[in-house]
Amino acid sequence: MLVGDLRPVFFETVVNPAAQCKIKLVKLHRQKNCSAPYFPMPQAPKHSNPHTAPTMGEPDAKFCRFNYMDPAFYVSFLSSNLEELKQELDSLPINAVERLFFAMAFEIVLKGIQQAQDQLPDEEALRERFQMPASGMYENQTSTRIPVSTQLIDPYQKAGSRSQRSGSMYLEEADAVQFYQAEDGQLVFMNGFNISCLLSDFSRSSTNLGGPPLPDSVEGNILELETVHLTPEVRKRMPCLSHLPLYIDIKFVELDLNHILSVETKLKFKAEFTKRRKRRKSRAQAEKRADREARKEEAERINERKARLHLIDPRDDFFHASLPEESPLTGETFGPIVGRVGEDAPLQEAASNKDMLPTISFSEACQGNNDVVRISTEEFPALGATNITSRSEAGKSPQKAPFSSLQDKPSEPAVQGKKKTKGKGQKLVLFSTGGHRGSIY
Repeated sequence: MLVGDLRPVFFETVVNPAAQCKIKLVKLHRQKNCSAPYFPMPQAPKHSNPHTAPTMGEPDAKFCRFNYMDPAFYVSFLSSNLEELKQELDSLPINAVERLFFAMAFEIVLKGIQQAQDQLPDEEALRERFQMPASGMYENQTSTRIPVSTQLIDPYQKAGSRSQRSGSMYLEEADAVQFYQAEDGQLVFMNGFNISCLLSDFSRSSTNLGGPPLPDSVEGNILELETVHLTPEVRKRMPCLSHLPLYIDIKFVELDLNHILSVETKLKFKAEFTKRRKRRKSRAQAEKRADREARKEEAERINERKARLHLIDPRDDFFHASLPEESPLTGETFGPIVGRVGEDAPLQEAASNKDMLPTISFSEACQGNNDVVRISTEEFPALGATNITSRSEAGKSPQKAPFSSLQDKPSEPAVQGKKKTKGKGQKLVLFSTGGHRGSIY
């Protein structure tokens, strides 16, 4: 977005309409070829030119899509913004990064003030030309239409009291429409049923030639609220909304007008009143029923999830049961004791007496001259074999003595005249869990 596209914006706080809330609607007239509605009041500006743009600050400016800002007001608005930016710049430190952006904004606003002051004479001359009666921009409405006052009951005063509610002007232009819109400018309009009821008592017709014009404002509680998305088809059916942009959401409200309507009008629309009241009641009951069903389904879903949870009960017997005493670990816990046949009685007796076995290193166990590691031919028959054969059956190697005999046999002296060689092929397996126990690898 370019900096030149920025425009000043005003914010106004409004309250969204809701059922059973009080709202005030004002009557507006609008020429069919103009996008600016206006108040039908004598001496008030009448917008009839298709290019009319009301000046900001005028009472009917909030009901128009496009507004024109008065030059003097525009300069005062920019001056207030310039003062705010200057205060922000003074409060920031010198080395702050934000000072750069505030300084740029300050220069843009200062340039806008200078341009507005240069264009002020031309703008004033243009405004004087627009105020001429033939321009249709700010043409004042004639006062030939005499305001008519009607005696109406005010529901917000005590019972039996009366108040004046006046309708200033009739809708006499053939190319104009009239409607009621929220006083604060929201896109909230009176629905067609309320308009029909008001036209029965007010405005001139074939049956009521001397009737007063529609009231300038109507206030009452909202009975029904309907939201409509404005499409080309909807705007074609409702020509009073042709000045609004397409594809926006607008709201139609039905007000309680019993304090305004006459007895004849109430009797005339009695059947429609009853029908609409029953429909609202059935709709409210359906909404309450749907709300109860939704709460019931939500409660069932929560209970189902709770039932699937495995909750831990601290009072369960599992947490208070006494554990059995474990017996200490002994040698028998890990299986039979390995040793020579006939020589394992002392160790078994020591294990039965729960004596601790002595601790030896791996090298001491390999030497074979200890009383702890024994060769048990009962549990491991392959250790007691007289012959240890080679894996290769093609060339049968000479028979080798068992592991115990190799350890006990003294080494033979080297034969004279022959070089002593290293015994690379005499690899022994101390312990193996494979399928070839006692083989030479």
